[in-house]
Amino acid sequence: MHGLGLTSEVPLNGLAPVATHGSAPDISIAWGKVPEALQNPLISNLVVQIGAGNQMLVTLPGTARFLLQGGSTITVQMTGDRPEEVGALLSPAVLALLMQQRGEVPLRASVVANQLGAVALCGVSNAGKSTLAAALVQRGMTLVSDDFCLIKSINGEAMVLPGAGPAAAMA
Repeated sequence: MHGLGLTSEVPLNGLAPVATHGSAPDISIAWGKVPEALQNPLISNLVVQIGAGNQMLVTLPGTARFLLQGGSTITVQMTGDRPEEVGALLSPAVLALLMQQRGEVPLRASVVANQLGAVALCGVSNAGKSTLAAALVQRGMTLVSDDFCLIKSINGEAMVLPGAGPAAAMA
């Protein structure tokens, strides 16, 4: 996933763990105990709580709770009886939040580029992002990423990180 090593005890829809070649993984996902709420969250709504120390709690009632820490660890506790839903939700939404913790901007977008730069075609599912990207590729542009991209600041410039990402399962 965008060059990051990933290990997971939780089956991920659309993503496979990435070998870390003997080094510690960049992202680890494991089953475990997750609190029902963060203590003194800085931001809180029905689904997400953001706490001090780069912690985020995502609660999907009847499915699972996800504790994201430091942009590198996700702990998952099932609260429902359908484990296949956990992987389906973890892959797109929760991993995108983890990438945000890492300082990257996740976008639900297909990206095309030419010698002048890149264009992110943003939109909800079935909005036509991939269709428009395919039409632009037929007109000479290069496909950088389909359906999901990460924007990262590299040497002060916004760069699109190509490749499959957390939303690969959201086609």
